Amino acid sequence: MQEGAENAIYYAPNRRILNVALGRTSGVKPKLGKQVESDSDKKWYEAELIIKTTKNNLTNDVKPLYKAANDM
Repeated sequence: MQEGAENAIYYAPNRRILNVALGRTSGVKPKLGKQVESDSDKKWYEAELIIKTTKNNLTNDVKPLYKAANDM
């Protein structure tokens, strides 16, 4: 996670492969871990995020998700 951008968790420093995007008003705060090396002047940290939900918010069928993505 890049310092100052706590609403986004990336796969690796400076790679901009977004793994998690949190709404700024979500109230969810990732747990910061140790600082990791980066080839930029920005500070990057390991991050941990635990989110709980109910079964009703999950799906077994990803086809509608892919269709919605293709329609964008």
